[in-house]
Amino acid sequence: MVKCLATNSKDPLYIQLADAILQAVKEGEFKGGEKIPSEEELRKLYGLSRVTVRTAIDSLVSQGILVKKQGKGTFVTVPIVESNTEHLRGFTDIFASHGYQMKKDILSMSIIPAAPDYARKLSIEPEANIIEIQRLLIADGVPAILERLYLPLEYSFVLKEDLKGSLYQILCSHGIYPTMAKKQIDICHATAEEARLLGVKAKTALFLCTDHVNDQEGKCIHVSRQIIRSDIYKLVVHSTNVELETRKKKNEIELLS
Repeated sequence: MVKCLATNSKDPLYIQLADAILQAVKEGEFKGGEKIPSEEELRKLYGLSRVTVRTAIDSLVSQGILVKKQGKGTFVTVPIVESNTEHLRGFTDIFASHGYQMKKDILSMSIIPAAPDYARKLSIEPEANIIEIQRLLIADGVPAILERLYLPLEYSFVLKEDLKGSLYQILCSHGIYPTMAKKQIDICHATAEEARLLGVKAKTALFLCTDHVNDQEGKCIHVSRQIIRSDIYKLVVHSTNVELETRKKKNEIELLS
């Protein structure tokens, strides 16, 4: 943050302070979810009145840039990512389309016996070996998704690829095109380990997204289990009144005839 404000500026001091905080957020000095200095700390740093500091904070809260948490302080909001069910897209593409810089930490890659449910979905024999990949998806420095991917062993070529990028781009480069998916959304509560990795409190309510993705020939490519921070990600369902749309088109045709 800037060290001092311009007392001879035409802009009121509260606007200058709000601009200084906003600039610090844009430059990454304060990241999404992080606490900013308290009102008292800001008052002493800039030699301002409590009213001036509070007015600056409140203006940023009203813009959705900051959020006040009772008894904890003031924090930078974490922008919410929305996706809909109309298009099959990986989380890398979804977050990137919202302007996030994505990073993926590979937690583990292993060959394991398939659990009965996964064997059934992947159309393989129970206990047959499958690939398990665990990744942590980080958006602009904020841990967002804890992901487990399960693939048939015939796709072992992915283990030689850079899995810090998009899995779907890797598959497409090998002529395998994710075409259709079945997605199930549930609610789960963070275990101690999940909370540590995602930077939330234990037992925090999270989205649990289970995907079953098929290729262009209807063959299952992978099943996945993603634990997603609900303060960052929202699933949007678009609906259309098909009967009403059909009736409107019919009326338009009748009017033209």
